[in-house]
Amino acid sequence: MVRYLNLKTYNNYKAEDLEIMNFNDLLDWELSSYNVSKNDLSIEVPLQDMLNCNQDWFHGIVRGILCVESNGELNLDKINKHRRNQQCFKHLPLKGLSKVHVTLPIIQSTAKNLGIDIDMNSDLDDPKIIETDIEKLSKAYNKITDVAYDKELNRDVPVIYKDMENKRNKRKNTGCWLIYGTLEDKRHYLMVHTGTEHTDQDNIIYDNLIKLYSAEFLEKFLQKN
Repeated sequence: MVRYLNLKTYNNYKAEDLEIMNFNDLLDWELSSYNVSKNDLSIEVPLQDMLNCNQDWFHGIVRGILCVESNGELNLDKINKHRRNQQCFKHLPLKGLSKVHVTLPIIQSTAKNLGIDIDMNSDLDDPKIIETDIEKLSKAYNKITDVAYDKELNRDVPVIYKDMENKRNKRKNTGCWLIYGTLEDKRHYLMVHTGTEHTDQDNIIYDNLIKLYSAEFLEKFLQKN
């Protein structure tokens, strides 16, 4: 059972602390704050390397891991209407692996919530617009430039941020997937998948995984039928 402790969390860190903190330091702090054990998880090296180059991703990934390790009790970002926020891959080639929905950093989240196709490089630090549909681009531009009155802030804010706030309240905000596998009751966190494709997604995820890990390593998690 998870005990909810009122200890320091990500938002309480000083700027100078974050500048010298790596991902594992923050994860240790957050897990201990909620009395969640780290003994049953492993952050694999390719994922660690990506995260330590992109501190903007720390918050969302840590929250995703908290959700998994608490068996859904700590779905803190509430970005999915389903409380447990985790899913198993049911089909080959990913059958045997699992995923948890996590929040994106603000720049990437804004780009994805504009409703246009974007491309993120392997370091996940520089999203680029690749949308070619003029109508979609026009709607995205309007979301950025148009404003709406916010009662709480008592001022106008861009429409895109109102849309994102409404989505968050409905647990429908756009995020990405943290991919992980389980061996002998230990979760191995492997990769972040940010793709927007709606077809052939599993094969795309597998292709990205095989670039990071040997087939022999992945076969430990995967089911063959």
